Amino acid sequence: MNTRFINHLLSLRGLVVLALLACNFLTHAEPMRVSTNGRGQVLLFPYYVANDVSSSLISLVNTTFNAKAVRLTFREARGGTIALQINLFLSPGDVWTAAILKDANGATKLR
Repeated sequence: MNTRFINHLLSLRGLVVLALLACNFLTHAEPMRVSTNGRGQVLLFPYYVANDVSSSLISLVNTTFNAKAVRLTFREARGGTIALQINLFLSPGDVWTAAILKDANGATKLR
């Protein structure tokens, strides 16, 4: 290596660049991954709808031999405000289904 390159690396700018590169390599992690078998611990679904012509149907299945406590949270599109949050307790092999739809008064309901 030549001295000019080494002096550049030791300069403040070079140290900042090296620190940023090191942080990039040290903090790179995959917090979530897509399961190949359709099973997992988190379901992030970006959109639900309830209007006059459409509704959203949900089905949760406990595919394990253990009981599960699951928190289901619905957030509004604007600001991420929690619209509904419920706790579900699923026994082994249990299935929970629901629909998000509008009632006769136009209010969105989970049934």
